[in-house]
Amino acid sequence: MFIHIRLILTVILTGLLFPLFLFCQDDSSIKVSGVILTEDQQPVDFASVSILASEDTAVVDFQLSDESGNYEFQNLKAGGYLLRISRLGFPDYTTEAFQLVDGQHLEMSPVMQSTGNDLAVVEVTSRRPMVAFSGGKMVVAADQLPGKEISSGLEILNKVPGVFVNGTSITLNGFGNVNVLINGRRRTMTASQAATLLQGIPAENIKTIEVRSGKSVSQDASGTGGEINIITHKSLGQFFNFSLRNRVTIDRFVSNSHNAYLNYNGSRIRFNGGINYTRNYSYGNQQRNERYFDNDENLFGTNQVNINSQSLSQLPSGNFGIEYDLSSKQRIGINGNSYFTVKDGRTTNLSTFDFVDAEDRDVLLGEQLDLNDNLSSFDAYYENDLDSLGSRLTANLGYLTGYSREQIDFDRREPPTLSGSEALNLRTRLPLDGAQTTFRTDLKKYLSPSTVISAGIKISDGSIENFSVFDTISRQPPVRNLELSDSLGYQEQVYAAYASISHEMGYLSFEAGLRAEATRTETYSYKVDARGGQSYENLFPNLAVSYAPSANHQFTLNYSSSITRPNYLELNPYVRYLDAFTFTTGNNELLPEIDHRLTLNTRLYRLLYLNFGLIRGQRYVGQVRELTEDGLTTSITPQNAFNVRAGYVQAIIYYQFGKNEKVQGQLSSLVVPLNYLPLPAFEDQAQFTGSTTKVVLSASTQVKLTDRLTIEGDYRFTRGRLYFQRRNLNQWVANAQLRYRLPGDAFTLAVGATDLFNSNNAAGERFFTGFESDYASDFNTRRVSIALNYRLGKLRKNYRRGPEGDVGRFQ
Repeated sequence: MFIHIRLILTVILTGLLFPLFLFCQDDSSIKVSGVILTEDQQPVDFASVSILASEDTAVVDFQLSDESGNYEFQNLKAGGYLLRISRLGFPDYTTEAFQLVDGQHLEMSPVMQSTGNDLAVVEVTSRRPMVAFSGGKMVVAADQLPGKEISSGLEILNKVPGVFVNGTSITLNGFGNVNVLINGRRRTMTASQAATLLQGIPAENIKTIEVRSGKSVSQDASGTGGEINIITHKSLGQFFNFSLRNRVTIDRFVSNSHNAYLNYNGSRIRFNGGINYTRNYSYGNQQRNERYFDNDENLFGTNQVNINSQSLSQLPSGNFGIEYDLSSKQRIGINGNSYFTVKDGRTTNLSTFDFVDAEDRDVLLGEQLDLNDNLSSFDAYYENDLDSLGSRLTANLGYLTGYSREQIDFDRREPPTLSGSEALNLRTRLPLDGAQTTFRTDLKKYLSPSTVISAGIKISDGSIENFSVFDTISRQPPVRNLELSDSLGYQEQVYAAYASISHEMGYLSFEAGLRAEATRTETYSYKVDARGGQSYENLFPNLAVSYAPSANHQFTLNYSSSITRPNYLELNPYVRYLDAFTFTTGNNELLPEIDHRLTLNTRLYRLLYLNFGLIRGQRYVGQVRELTEDGLTTSITPQNAFNVRAGYVQAIIYYQFGKNEKVQGQLSSLVVPLNYLPLPAFEDQAQFTGSTTKVVLSASTQVKLTDRLTIEGDYRFTRGRLYFQRRNLNQWVANAQLRYRLPGDAFTLAVGATDLFNSNNAAGERFFTGFESDYASDFNTRRVSIALNYRLGKLRKNYRRGPEGDVGRFQ
């Protein structure tokens, strides 16, 4: 069925794209031109002329007027615009918003009033607000965040309020299961894979970051943690823009990363792409003190565990996007990304047992990891602008494929003094292959400038084959362990449709929508020749009401619901040992999580932002820990273990002061009260969970010491909180960075230090029936980094340049 649907979807999109490409003859163009004059009708030469999108005042294009004051913008798209002009000796001039339609040639000849001082320096100070709210989402102007010149897309994401990035783990307002989109499209299967992809995209190529605590009906309902949409610049107003970033990180070892990114804008074709290579060493130590109890809660043994690990990861990746204008209204494009991971790791685990009424035991477990994996995705799309208001029809065909080749060699010695030939050696091979095909089409139609309806459908079909083979290699020839070996297949089809309407009336606006999804899953185990599956349908309503009495005040109330389906790792029943006495296994009977959210977002005076949320989660998955029959070994199995009742309050303050905004930054606080309600099958675990409150305080500051030298710092404190069968202790981290822009503005040098006080170390407790422990870990998060970035840009060929020295700021 998967092959058939993939073939059908390929034929559908091919039928859409190729006829349009071959036969579309609509080449209507839009132009804005004119001559800039003074009050006495003299031409204003070499003035900076910018045309801006009226919606968010983003620069669409700019140029310099010629010696006779002439300017001309060509190949514009239908929509709303502003014209802004600046020139030494004249105050800035900005027109009222105007609309352009297909085929229109608008002539505008502004008259500039002289200040009488030719030496006056004119500065453009108008800018978009740092944060705005629209239809239940928070829109952050990423191009105004500090440090964007030297940061990756993943690093700049960590500066967005409510978002926390730890390695490749992304949480939003304290919750995981976050959907990460790039330009409204999902390019990966998981948020951690999206984090890997964002490492290869420069932050300066990101225009805005849209954050939803809930969900929008136009996107997949999956992801109970919320939704983050990365919007990149489609047009930088340049003929080309090339950037090269290099970073060396120093601790016990030397790690490095290199990135090259190219953006090209022609008259009808646009291209962006990048390649990235990262080589990273990681090492650390974890210690645990474990206590075991009998049925009468009497202590019968303790275990001291010491774990040392070291790994080397190499990650080459690449991404590209090509877009071609069939006409002023229609365009086609293709995007792709791929990354590879090569990882070698070594872990040693020493367990020292001390029993009350039995002989003590010492066990040494060694693990050698060899991992190679890949994830690649491609999507082709067609867009048709239906009118000058912004109505649009889109169609998209996507394909995602990946594989993983993981081999782990276990070496168990009891006692640890055994020689290698006497040890029990076990080799595990875990090959995995998966693919997913999606087709979607969306229609956005303006019934009037203030009323919009949207509708769309989506079909996705995916499959994963996961084989696990265990061999005892201490025997020659090796002996297959049939008890542990198994293979799992998984198929999933999701059929979705949605419709929504939004309307603005004065200070008030609202949006209402409904999404329907039907899911079909099938799992099968080759070992026991058993098949299973699930079939369920869900409705996901969405409602948002916004009130904006002034430009300085805005309030948005939003309700949404979402779903998180079990992933293949949670479903796979193969056994994997984490240490000598702890193993994990999957559960192919997991049910999806359902989440309902009510949020209130407020903006006051473009300075203070307050967000409130209420969450009701059903069938949340917990990693349930239990002792096996030997009373010492812990099994970890994902289970639908509890419901969640939670809320959150977030306060954000942005500040900017001093000449040319010399000092800027943000203060943020997040408070998340949570209450876990165990489901009937896990009521005996109620004593190990309950009510808790998570608190996160963060601050970041950027100070411009000179025009070229900038110092940055950030701080984050996380108060310990209770999880299901686990409690974390307090944790805090401080980072600092010094950045210098070399003369000529092409090179930027940055020196930074992460985890200045070596405080970012995890510590906490675990507890379940018959067991409790405390743990502490120390990994190499305190590091020094040196980064050198190079950026080269060239204006379009039709730009008119002024005298030498007058246009340096545009290069």
